[in-house]
Amino acid sequence: MIMRAIKDTYDSATLFNPDCGNAHKDNLAIARLKRLARQKQYGRCKDYSDDDANSLTVCVVDYLNFMQHHAERVAVTGIPTIRNGKIEWRRSHMNRGTSDVHSIIASRACMLEIKHGADEMSSEQKEYQKKVEAAGGVYIVVRTFEDFLNWYDNFIASIKEADNE
Repeated sequence: MIMRAIKDTYDSATLFNPDCGNAHKDNLAIARLKRLARQKQYGRCKDYSDDDANSLTVCVVDYLNFMQHHAERVAVTGIPTIRNGKIEWRRSHMNRGTSDVHSIIASRACMLEIKHGADEMSSEQKEYQKKVEAAGGVYIVVRTFEDFLNWYDNFIASIKEADNE
């Protein structure tokens, strides 16, 4: 329903903006992000896609920040050091299993784990999810940008509904 409303009100001229890559080939969710990026960045936008986990993460973080929420990408790759001429990776001080995106949406702590294709959550990530939810936070697994937007729209609507009660 939400995606239908976007399609009905979408300005078709924006589908062919050369500053946004192949926008005419995008799904409606990516087109919505590009339109928002043009509004927030004075007509410029990235060539967004959700074809891989890295690109999907960029879409989610940028969208949340454009919508005036707080969102940041969290990298837990470790720290490279050189020993005896070789690069070794030391463990970082981040919690194992931490989500890919930490955000605050409408005053709620939301942790988003980005998974693409056949990616599955590790046991550490599942444990982290339990801790977040037990503490009252929101934890979701994002597989496509369209699914994220559907979750986001429903989440914001439920907050507004609860505030009106």
